Amino acid sequence: MKKITEYRFGDSLIIGVDHGYGNVKTRHTVTRTDVIKQDKKPAFSSNYTPYDGSYFIIGEGHKGFISDKQEDMDNYVLTLMAIAKELKLRNLASAKVHLAVGLPLKWVQAQREDFKRYLMQNRTAGFRYKGIDYSVEFTGCTVMPQCYSAVAENLRNYNGMNLLVDIGNGTMSVMYLNNGRAMESRAWTEKFGVSQCALKIRNRVLDETGTKMPDEVVENFLKTGAADVAELYAGLMKEAAAEYVAEIFQKLRDYDYNEKHLKECDDPFLSTREKEDSFVEGIISAVYERLFENLPELIGRYLLAQGGTAVRYGESQAGNKNHISVSDSRSDISESRSDYGSEDHGFENNEPEENELLDFGLFD
Repeated sequence: MKKITEYRFGDSLIIGVDHGYGNVKTRHTVTRTDVIKQDKKPAFSSNYTPYDGSYFIIGEGHKGFISDKQEDMDNYVLTLMAIAKELKLRNLASAKVHLAVGLPLKWVQAQREDFKRYLMQNRTAGFRYKGIDYSVEFTGCTVMPQCYSAVAENLRNYNGMNLLVDIGNGTMSVMYLNNGRAMESRAWTEKFGVSQCALKIRNRVLDETGTKMPDEVVENFLKTGAADVAELYAGLMKEAAAEYVAEIFQKLRDYDYNEKHLKECDDPFLSTREKEDSFVEGIISAVYERLFENLPELIGRYLLAQGGTAVRYGESQAGNKNHISVSDSRSDISESRSDYGSEDHGFENNEPEENELLDFGLFD
């Protein structure tokens, strides 16, 4: 049995969807972002959805970088797929849904309204995914800046100056915190995600050997740190990856990061390149763990901040003792934990989670 914590806004299920450039994520699922549109039913793939007279094959690769995520129908189809996966985990085929989504830190102000209209283009959506017919009524959509949810619930622990770095597949966002308060004037987004590392690796191998390294080999190398290839190619891949890490730290130094300012402990930190690498790995591991644990709660808090007046704790109507209900004059935001499960409800985890974090109206 899988225990799932649900958050609701009134009678609508809050579902967080992170539209990363490499992977689209929900709290429980990760799927590659590549979408292939064709007129006929796929012969081999089962990971597709028929929609609006076409078949959309999902997840066979990573979508190319585009700054406007509403440029084509891909992210809309990926959103439907993500919702379907979350509903299946709950043994549901229909639901009212309030979407919680994000955009890169410094791009959200310019793109928020367009992205919201894009995702809400249909108030209702009927679609089929992996043999199941779904019906969704969209009751709302909240678009938030990325690069914040990993620390949002623990801001009081961030004393002094802290630097938050969000390295996704497409972009890298940087934001300073001053005594737990985000500084909008000291926040930046650059097109310098992990896809740039993969490109550097492919170019290095091509320049040195005249051969093209398959994308799948590069991807597995970045996921595991190892590659089942000849030593010559493995060495070139490691060199290129190390250069990318060094470039990340140089960019951070351009934004006034200085490891010499760090407080020294028993073991001076970041004094060698090896410790810099360890530092990066630690950031990524910590963010992966926190990424989608917080998102539904954060959107709930955001909605509550618009006018909440009372909090109730106790048993839900279903007798669930782990139930928190927050009420205001307009609707209820509630949290509940329920057991769902059958053997076929294990979530697909084909990709490592991408470190794209979401905020709840920080820069409104």
